[in-house]
Formats: sequence, C-alpha cells, structure tokens
Amino acid sequence: MGGLMYIFIRKYTKVRSVADAARRAKSGIGQILRESRGFRSYYVFGWGRRRRCRLLMIFEDRESANCGER
Repeated sequence: MGGLMYIFIRKYTKVRSVADAARRAKSGIGQILRESRGFRSYYVFGWGRRRRCRLLMIFEDRESANCGER
C-alpha cells in the first residue's frame, strides 16, 4: 500500500456474534465493496458482552471512501 489511505467505520447492530457480523459483511457489503473503485480491504471486529461489532473499510482515496456512506 503506502501513502495516505482513508477509512470508513460502520456499526453493525442486531448480530449474534462477531462471526455472524463477518458472514453478513461477506455476503452483503463485502460483495459490493470488492467491485468498487479504490476499495482495498475490510475488517470486522467486535468486543464486549453486548456484541458490539464494527466494519472497518479501507480505501485508496477520499472519493472512494465516500461510497461507504451510501
């Protein structure tokens, strides 16, 4: 990679576990992102007993990262 990258973080709600959130991401937004210009990668992570999960998406530039808001 190298250079400046942009991230977008999205909150997952109503998931049973981090694994559940990862499955949802892979079959949902992950499919869309892989076809998006400027997309690099995504990571699903979580913590705590309340199943707090987040999806972190990495993009090459600001314009590409803005697509994560749609």
